[in-house]
Amino acid sequence: MSMEISGVNSFIDISGGSFPATATRQPLPQDPPAVKTSVPKQLSNKELSDLQKVASAFDTRLEFSMNRDIHRIVVKVIDTRTDKVIRELPPKAIQELYRRITEVVGLLFDLKI
Repeated sequence: MSMEISGVNSFIDISGGSFPATATRQPLPQDPPAVKTSVPKQLSNKELSDLQKVASAFDTRLEFSMNRDIHRIVVKVIDTRTDKVIRELPPKAIQELYRRITEVVGLLFDLKI
């Protein structure tokens, strides 16, 4: 017994609707967004000055520093009246988590160049 197929229909009829057989899955609203990797932009002195002006309008100042353990810039928002840190970006807990993760990765993988 042999069967001959003369052609394949590119549309499949499912409950009255037609869908292309080669349809690709479209992202759903609950799908996580695609991760974009990019090189951070270096801010000019003018841009930093502009940020300081905006911060001063809210009686705050910005303090930039480098966390050498995680090799990331940390920004502190400081209240100018009380000289207290209002917010730190990234927060200390995240900085510590990042440090621990890189430490564990360093233990798992010994990279030699």
